[in-house]
Amino acid sequence: MVGILLCHANKKEHLGALFFVSVIAWVMIEIKTIRIYNRRQIGYWSGEMYVCLCNAVSDKTIREVVRRYQPKSLQHLRQLVPVGKQCGKCIRATREIMDEELQHTPQYREIA
Repeated sequence: MVGILLCHANKKEHLGALFFVSVIAWVMIEIKTIRIYNRRQIGYWSGEMYVCLCNAVSDKTIREVVRRYQPKSLQHLRQLVPVGKQCGKCIRATREIMDEELQHTPQYREIA
């Protein structure tokens, strides 16, 4: 009888934990959906974050440089903004930001 009560108590605990995890997962999905929605409205997430801590370069700076100069490669972007010159941990985030901005930026062509 005690074993049955312990199993029943464990099931309640597992159900409570499962409910808690599912609520957390739902909240995280909602937050991600809101961020994606805001990105579409604003053009990108309105919060500013540091991408390169070594040189104090923010995502806003990278986005502005990409919009203005439309670099063709990451090496070209690195000539314009000092990212990835020390530890190199910011290269992946920089590439993702550059690719995202280039998708949303109209391509300019030289005339003359």
